[in-house]
Order: sequence, then structure tokens, then C-alpha cells
Amino acid sequence: MIKRELRQKIGLILENDYKMDIGTADKILEMFFSQDYMPRWYFYSNSPNTIARHIFLYTQLLNANSRYLEDVDDNGKTITYFVNVGRDTPGRLERLIEENLDMNIGSFDAEYTRSGISIVSITKRGRSDFKVPEELWLSIKDMLKSGEKLSKDRGFKYGLDFLNSIQLDYLTEEVTAHSPGVRLFRHMNYYEMARASDSLVVYKDFAAKKIGDKKEDEDEKRLALIIKNPVDTWVITMLKEIEKFDISMNRVYYDLIDGDESVGILSIYMDPLSDIEELTKSINSVEVSTKNDGDNRTEFKERIDTIIRALTTLDSKEQDFKNAVESLALLCKDNSDINKDGEYNNFYLNSVSDFFKAAQFLGVSENMEILSLLLGYETLDEFFVSCRQDDKTKNKPGFRAKHNSARGPSKGGLRIDSIVRYDEVAALSFMMTWKCARSKILFGGGKGGLKLNPRDFSENKMDFFDTLSNFGRSIFAVTGPTKDVPAGDVGCGAKEIGHLFEGFKSALRDLSLLAYGVKKGVALIGNNLISVEEARRILYENFDIDYLDRDVLKELSTTEKYLNLVTAAQITGKPKMGIEARTGATGRGLCYSILQTVTNLYLDGKWEASTALTPKEIELLCLLQSINENKLIESDPKPLISTDQWSILETEIYPKLFRGKRVIVQGSGKVGSSIMSELNKYGVNLVGVADAGGAILGDNLDLSEILKEVSGSNRSIIECKNGVKKQILGPREGSVILTEVCDILIPAALENAITQNNAYNIKALVVACGSNGPCTSKAEEILNSKNITVIYDFLANGAGVTASYFEWLRNLNDRFKYEAEAIKKVEYSLDIMDKYIMPEFSERIKRILIEEEGAWTTREWNLLLRDIIFSEINEDYTFSANNGVSMKTAGFVNSSLRVLTATIIKMDSAQRDVIWKNIPNKSKKLLRSYFDHPETELFSDNMDEIKKELFS
Repeated sequence: MIKRELRQKIGLILENDYKMDIGTADKILEMFFSQDYMPRWYFYSNSPNTIARHIFLYTQLLNANSRYLEDVDDNGKTITYFVNVGRDTPGRLERLIEENLDMNIGSFDAEYTRSGISIVSITKRGRSDFKVPEELWLSIKDMLKSGEKLSKDRGFKYGLDFLNSIQLDYLTEEVTAHSPGVRLFRHMNYYEMARASDSLVVYKDFAAKKIGDKKEDEDEKRLALIIKNPVDTWVITMLKEIEKFDISMNRVYYDLIDGDESVGILSIYMDPLSDIEELTKSINSVEVSTKNDGDNRTEFKERIDTIIRALTTLDSKEQDFKNAVESLALLCKDNSDINKDGEYNNFYLNSVSDFFKAAQFLGVSENMEILSLLLGYETLDEFFVSCRQDDKTKNKPGFRAKHNSARGPSKGGLRIDSIVRYDEVAALSFMMTWKCARSKILFGGGKGGLKLNPRDFSENKMDFFDTLSNFGRSIFAVTGPTKDVPAGDVGCGAKEIGHLFEGFKSALRDLSLLAYGVKKGVALIGNNLISVEEARRILYENFDIDYLDRDVLKELSTTEKYLNLVTAAQITGKPKMGIEARTGATGRGLCYSILQTVTNLYLDGKWEASTALTPKEIELLCLLQSINENKLIESDPKPLISTDQWSILETEIYPKLFRGKRVIVQGSGKVGSSIMSELNKYGVNLVGVADAGGAILGDNLDLSEILKEVSGSNRSIIECKNGVKKQILGPREGSVILTEVCDILIPAALENAITQNNAYNIKALVVACGSNGPCTSKAEEILNSKNITVIYDFLANGAGVTASYFEWLRNLNDRFKYEAEAIKKVEYSLDIMDKYIMPEFSERIKRILIEEEGAWTTREWNLLLRDIIFSEINEDYTFSANNGVSMKTAGFVNSSLRVLTATIIKMDSAQRDVIWKNIPNKSKKLLRSYFDHPETELFSDNMDEIKKELFS
């Protein structure tokens, strides 16, 4: 019954999406679904869309010249190879495993079909659950009960741990096998053997080989290799050993069981006449490395990963989501309690812990409906990115997380580093939501990464270019100017963005050719087959392109200028088609945040000026202090600060406030170097700098020498001499400068730089967080209790994404202008940009967009950036003082209410009514001003009715 329904669904997909004629589709499906043509479990472990893609690959694209074709499943966790040989040899499988070694392999299956094509499916660890037909659930539960009984009857010590650790896909495969439960019980025995042993276990037996319901005359020989806590390369070591004996393998299976200790089970099936005695002796003599306890994934790390996956709102079950939030809340409570020693030092947990402080203030920290809207992820995409390295093809793990896009397309950088992690990308996308909301730019939160060391490609620039272009193609389908806009981040500068841009361009060209009808059937983009219907959906949803407009599709398919213009808004920070104001924006914005914080402290009597200010100068500072979003809305398009006033501030007032003030900076990279340069013009006294080489302490350290050293071969300040009184070697040792006496401390390098251990010893008046997460949640509490003003990370370093927003606006405007004038032959109107422009600066931004990029527009973008940051600082500083909370809590309150407002507006009336009833009155009162903000008009054409519905 299931197969018949599945066959019908796949047939429709082949006909409608892949444009395969009915006769061809029927012939293929009859073959594909015939008895034992494919393993029975295959049809239960793959979605109809995945099977349809496989069929198309296998029957339409695989040819005599192909070594293999590959496909990635819908959730990006399994890569399937169709190998053009009859049987897997150890060498061929070994190469495929080696290609995917960086993918953190959890299991693989290698089988051959009746037609002689081999299928190899490799799955990453932590595979998300998939939908299981209801009728299979009872079989799975019965099988697990039988497993519990078997474990008890045989006196297994680790049986329950095994049963609790196996993945859902394993269970589904098992209950749909020819002999349900046999593998499960066999593996339970293997698991018990491995847990009791500190070395490789080799187990030989025979396996009945079945075709349909009939048993063949001869059994296969089965060799099971089992090991506790295996290193990633152990399977390759075993396959290399088998290869020496020239033994063909009929099929091979690998499962990594992640219990209290992980156990790897490699099962190899060979012809009954294969002589494996010498092979067994040889394998027993091989020394196989295992992980010690310190190398294993900790329980805490797995717990965080599990929580994050459960918070993906598209995939998570309601109860799983609730359990995850409750578990997270308990961890956050422990993580924030300064009365307890010890910290988790996990960026995600610190971020959510600080979020919960704001949720408690708003009275929604236990409100599951509200928390689901603010904590849940929209998508967490994973990719296999093909790269050529050391003359070998390898797949590297790539990620793209979208946390919340209620206020606009997701926005966030791409990290390229060997330590990129799933939980780190998720944490950064979470923080990008609040960073964008706090700046009021019309973006949501996203982040991505590629686990790759750029330094490995220093000798081969072409391979690096190809790898990053492949990364661009891999994430192409889930990004786009109106859906998700990446940028650069750690390891991804303008050059790397240029490489990614070329990948985006080639993918968009293929997509347009497919939608236009020049390319037939499908397009292969990255490792994914894109059907005609999928191409049209991506063009419409991700690029705002009408796929029915033949003129637009023709231009996109044939004109590189237009292709560049459409692609340009898909990524920011580009070496070409960017804006000059994006360069150095993070450091410039950090400086603005320090200037305005010190202004507020001075006017409150908490900062002593180096030189007395005149009454007129103080009056000008009071004008700065009055800047907030309401004033900005009222003043548009006229800036609140005139050119003459800004000149006086820059040349006279700020030097009086900052001259001689002691500054310590941790980090000499882009942000650290930039902020040192920005503050230097006001006469600050740089007394300490630290980086990866160590630290220097002194008096009036020489900025020009510092910049020269960090840009030279040393890339460190450690060899600086001028003004240096003390030199400290080593990054860990150099961190002691954080506790030196200073006026302004700027951690602009590492996460968890200020912790419970050193926060009590911080002696600065202002801590300005240039990096992401430099203060742990406990450190934030301690610094606040010491009345140290902390300019928190997603405000202090938020200028980079704000400048990226400006670049995005420029790119969209240039594209729309071309479409109007060159394609549609009509006069261009800037009004088309209204739905993308933040309304506080609508006319001001339009005045900039009218002009070509140059010195004037760069200056205007920077002044706009300044006013946004001054407004943020003033609003948080005032809210903090009035409500007795830290500035970071104030920032989370502001950004959470802004996101919540947009989310509620976009709901249907019934859903909105349910959510509104669960919001405390305190929060409802605060929400009123957010609903009155003009940006809400961008989310609904019916705002008057919605406000009447909620507030009357």
C-alpha cells in the first residue's frame, strides 16, 4: 500500500517538476519498484522528492563516462552516490569515505542494485528525524520492546544505552528489512562486546542472502569490525587493509552508535568462497587509534546541539520544542547565577541567558507561545561543499542558519574556518536577529559557515576559488536578495566574497535558463537537482523575479550586466558593486558608540573631561543626548546634527572629553586596528594592546608602529618598542591586560574574554564589546553590579551589518533602475524602494540613492550610521537608568519587542488573538509604541484595524 502511494507521488513529481513524459516515467517506475531492484528500506528512509531526484539522476544523467553522480537529501544530512560499477571494491568505497571525512560521518550504506549500479549513502551525525508512516510506529515500538526483553534475558549491561542511542532512520530501515529486528539484536550484541573491550573486536559469521522471500543456496560471509570510541579515520584504515587482499565486497554497512560511549560497527558482506582467514589475522594485527575520554563529544555539547535542532520550528514537534525550551531555561538559569562557580563558556548559551533576562523583565520567560516566536529557528540548512585539495576531491561541511525573518530578509556573515561549528553558526544567527532589530534596519537574523582552513590553499589559489564558488552554488538556493543575504565574516573578506559571488552568478544563470525554457528538465546547482518548478519558486521568492515575464528572463539569461545587478544584492561586502562606507564600518560604528556613551556619562557626572567644556559645548552635547527614533522620524530628511556642529564635535569637544584617557584594546585585527585609529584622533592614551602573539603595556603606545607590525609578516604587536614598558608573550598570558587600570576597555578579539574569573578585577569605566560574545552572561552581571558601563556586543559592533544594509539598498536600487529603463523602457521611480527603506530615514536615504557612489555618498552613509548608533545608545542608556537593568537587557527588550511586533502583525487574526491573550499587560503597554512605529506599515496594509483590534 505504501509503495503504491509512494509510486504515484513520485510519478507526479517526475511529470510535473522534471517534465518527464508519462510513458518514460511509467517504465522507470516499474523497473525501480520491482522486487529487490532497490533495498526495501530505501523507500522508507527517503522522501518522495529525494527518490524522484535519484531516479532522474540515475536514469537520465548517469552515463558510461560517469564515475558516479551524487545527490544531497532534503535536509542536507545524507549524500547519495550512484556509482557506475557492479560491485563496490574497498578502494572505491575508501575514496568516497575519504572525500566525506570532514562531514562527521554517522553511518553509511554501500549496496549494489540488481542493474549493477552501486548506491553509497553517507549520513552525517545528528540526522534530523523524518516523517515515519503511522503504521510503522507500532512495529518500531514492538521491536524496541523485544530489544529490552532480549537485553534483560541475556544480562546485557549496556543494552538499554544502545536502544536509547540509535537513530530513527536506523529503526525505520530495520522494521522494513526482510528480517525485521535481526540487525538490531545483532548490533546490540556487538555494542555489548565493544563496551567491554579496549581494542578492536573482529567477529566472523555467515549471513543468509535473500532474494525476495527466497533464500539463495549459499550464504554470504560477514565480517564485523567493532570498536569503542573510534577516530574518524578508522574505517579508511580497515578498508585499506581489505584492499590488500583483493577481496570484493558485496555490500558494506557502517553505524556509529552514540551512547554513553560511541561504538563504531563496520559490517562487510563477501562471497561465500572468499578466503578471509589471512585478512582476519591481518586486521587483528593492525593498531587502530581510538579517542580517549577527553576527545569524545561531551554530554553538554550534545545537549546544546539537540536543543538547537529541536528549536527549528519547521521540523520540531510541539512537545520536543517545549522540552528544549525548558531544558534551555534551566541551563541559562545556572549559566547566569553568579553565586555559583564555573561557567559553560558557550556562546549560544551566554546569548540565550542574556535574552532570558529581558524575557523575565517582560514577564514572558515562561510563556511558551511567545518563546516559540522569539527562540525558534526558521531553518538550519547543512551542505556538502565540494573542494579540490592536495589533488583530491573532498566534501567539506557548510551551514546556513536562519533564525527570524519577521522584519526582513535574513542577514549574516559567512565564516570560513577549520573550527566552524553547527552550534556556533546557530548562536550567531540568533544574535543577528537582535543586532538587526536593534539597529532598526529591515533585516532578520542569519549566519553561515564553511569548515575549511583557507591557509591550506596558499599554494593553489585556483582550487580555493573553485571551492568558494562551489560554496556559493551550495547555499544559492536558500539565499537571495529578498530572502537571505550573506556577507563576509571571519576568514571571508572581500576577495573570498568575490569568489562566492561568481558561484552565485553561475547558479542564477542556470536557474534563469531553466525557467526561460532554454535548459530542459533540471539544473544541477551545487549537489542539488533543481526542477523547473523549484527554479520558478526560487526566482520569485528569493529574487522577486516574475518568472512569467519573458523579457526579464531573457535579459537575465543573456546579459551579464543584468545578471551582475540581480546577483549583487544577494551578498554584501563585495570588492566590486559594493559601497566604500562598508569598509571599516564595524570599527567606525564602535567608535560612534563610545563617543555617545561617554557623552551620556559626562552629562550624568560620571565622566570627567580632560579639559573643561564651555556652556555652549555642553549645550551641543545635550542635543546629542536628545537624539532618539522619534526625533529622527520628525527630522527626516534634515539631519539633527548640522555639518558645522559635527565639525566642532570632532575637532574641539571630543578631544576635550578623550584627551589622555587610558585605552586598552584586546585584538589587533580589522576591528581592533580600526578602533585604535578612530580614537587616536581624539588624543587618547593607548596603554595596552593584546593579540595572538601576546600583549604590550606602556604609555602612549605608538599607533603607527602597531599598525605597521600587525600588517607585516609578524601580524602581531609583540615586537613593538615605542612607549612599551612591559611585554607579555602568549595569547593566554596576554589576556591579563584586561584587568589593568584604564578608562575604556575594548575586547575586540575573542569570545569569553571577560568571565566570572576576571570580571571582578576589571577596572575600566567603560567596556565596549567590539567582538561577538566577549563577556559571559555571569561577567555581564558582575560588571553591571560594579556600575561599569558595558556597551554590549550586538550594539557596539552592529555597524557592519548596518553598512551592509546600505549596500543592499544601493544594489537593489541599481537593479530596479536597470529593469525600468533598459528592459521595460519606462521612467524609473525611487518609490519602488519604499518597502525596503527604514522609514526613519526614508527621504534621507532616497537622496543618497539618487547619486552615484562617491565621496559625497560615502560621507552621507557614515553620518546616517552615526545617527542610528547615537539613537540606539541614548535609548538603551535611558531605559537602563529608568528601569535598573543593564544596557544589554535594555537592548534585548527593545529588539525583542520590535521582532514580536512584526511577527504578530503578520499573523492571521485568529492566531494573533491567541498570542495577544498570553502577553502580560506590562508588555502590552510597551508594545504600543512599537505598533505605532511607521515601519509596521511595511508589514501590513491594515495597521489601523490591527491596532484597533489589539489596543481598543
